Amino acid sequence: MAERLTTVGISVAQFDLLACLVMAEPERLKQSELASRLLVTKGNISGMLSRMTELDMVRRADDLVDKRSKRIMITDSGRKLYEAGRAIQEGLVDEMFEGLSSEKLSLVEEVVGEICEKINLTKSP
Repeated sequence: MAERLTTVGISVAQFDLLACLVMAEPERLKQSELASRLLVTKGNISGMLSRMTELDMVRRADDLVDKRSKRIMITDSGRKLYEAGRAIQEGLVDEMFEGLSSEKLSLVEEVVGEICEKINLTKSP
């Protein structure tokens, strides 16, 4: 996936961050929320956001409630990169499952569903 994403000009980490922003819409996430969702440090997110801001993928906006915080928004060019990355990801998934019978695909879906249920049950409140 990393090699394919470089053809459109983004890294896996940048794609993940853009995807996080899109999935959160219409909410605008704080840097700390992004770090938590991506399981990285606040420092890591800060550096990545600075680079992505310079590349016009995202922009920071003042938080209307907490003036000390910034909310992160995807730009039009960032959205185009996200869409290109998503198409690459979907193509990769199609390739992975190509040739599998509908019975096997149903089994995979069932097993993944069970794993997700177990993960949700073991999360601490």
